[in-house]
Amino acid sequence: MSPAHTMKVAEDLYQTGFISYPRTETDRFSEKTDLQWVVVPLR
Repeated sequence: MSPAHTMKVAEDLYQTGFISYPRTETDRFSEKTDLQWVVVPLR
């Protein structure tokens, strides 16, 4: 995924309320967090 596409996905996740502001330093998730169901449809 290109950086631009990655940012677009992050912005979409933010707009739908799944993540906090995409340009923060928050980059850790619980090992139990399954993000595939969120990310795959955005491809």
